[in-house]
Amino acid sequence: MGFNLSKDKIFNKIRSASSTVQGAARTPDFSSPIYCIDKSEDAEISFAEKFTKAGGTFVYCESTVHFQNAFIKFIKQKKNCASYSAETLISEMAGDFGIKCKNKIDKLSDNNLFISTCESLLADSGSIIVSSNQQQIQSPIYFHSNIHIIIAFVDQVLLSRSDGIRHLEEKYQKNLPSLISILTGSKSSSNTEQPPKEVVLFLIDETGN
Repeated sequence: MGFNLSKDKIFNKIRSASSTVQGAARTPDFSSPIYCIDKSEDAEISFAEKFTKAGGTFVYCESTVHFQNAFIKFIKQKKNCASYSAETLISEMAGDFGIKCKNKIDKLSDNNLFISTCESLLADSGSIIVSSNQQQIQSPIYFHSNIHIIIAFVDQVLLSRSDGIRHLEEKYQKNLPSLISILTGSKSSSNTEQPPKEVVLFLIDETGN
């Protein structure tokens, strides 16, 4: 799974909030590429600026409740799209939000949403490191999706690619993932096939809960 125990707890917290979120947080304005960046940390701001400059859509969530409202609103705006994920935790969370999220593709279509976590976010380039250990990035549900939604946390923001690689080595030690991909906006540095046309990142600030 893509998250350690602490991240599982956060996701459980997100899921448990589903019965109390009505009107609890403001809804995002998705017409703006950068939504509500009011943080002072240079690394987070640097990542957001570079990520959006490369074509990504950045959504800052000041709490898990805020994330739920923003996530549901975004999915509803894509009402003609089917949602998929290779991660059980995400599928269960989406189900608690009232969103049907499948782990197998029903039919070949470019009108799909692929939802995943990630390994880390790189402040110096606006890139996102993902791996096969968490999301099966080369699966059919990825390549037949036109939008890739990534859910991440503030503590996953690292300064550089070398920090990201070091994090992977420390996390997995001798069991490194078979595939490591670096996404920048709507681009991937390791996939020769056409990746999703749009990458949307929801960055959750756990300290806001």
